[in-house]
Amino acid sequence: EISHRRRLLTAQFPLAAMRRIGASVDGTVNDALLAICGGGLRSYLLEQRKLPKQALLAGVPVSVRTPGEQHGNELSMIVCPLGTTSRDPLARLRHISRATRKAKQRLRELSPTARQDYMDMVLLPAVLLTVAGASTSVPPPFNVLVSNVPGPAGRLYMAGSRLEEIYPLSLVTDAQALNITAVSCGTKLCLGITACPDNLPQIEHLEAHLDAAYRELKSAVAS
Repeated sequence: EISHRRRLLTAQFPLAAMRRIGASVDGTVNDALLAICGGGLRSYLLEQRKLPKQALLAGVPVSVRTPGEQHGNELSMIVCPLGTTSRDPLARLRHISRATRKAKQRLRELSPTARQDYMDMVLLPAVLLTVAGASTSVPPPFNVLVSNVPGPAGRLYMAGSRLEEIYPLSLVTDAQALNITAVSCGTKLCLGITACPDNLPQIEHLEAHLDAAYRELKSAVAS
């Protein structure tokens, strides 16, 4: 169970570089984000001497809106391994890209109703267990929620001041003490990281671990 305390962290990466990293394995910005999160969490858990033998799993909301639709949200969920058992950042990126590609293909093969049913199947038990105060009695479907939300397409201003960055703050729950949400803003991908520090000691170090994972992955792709 989590306590009432929260630790809020931020990080940012150049959006163009994230696109290049994803494209290097025929993947996406989201694949690059997941690989960086996997590398950062691996380093953090090694620092805490708590790295599990099995790879961490990320719950990743994905849009399943039909091409051409302009309004409303249609979301489903995929569960992706974060490659935390691998030391190789490029191997981690390739593994994540293959996993997300297969998961998205499976979603595309489902009807819209089945996609929504699948998301409900993944999330509803966790919601019900949280309401019942029993969320720690069974293993969660994934270890961390990693969400990438498209930001404004154009420039935004308030009273003549240009919006430079957006840092989203999201929710954590029992058995889910960490949430990583990204929003694109202009040339940047901005991460808002919400955590319960009582469950995740020294989680403030994660920001530096994510930055190191980004630089390591960028270097591996360039070479």
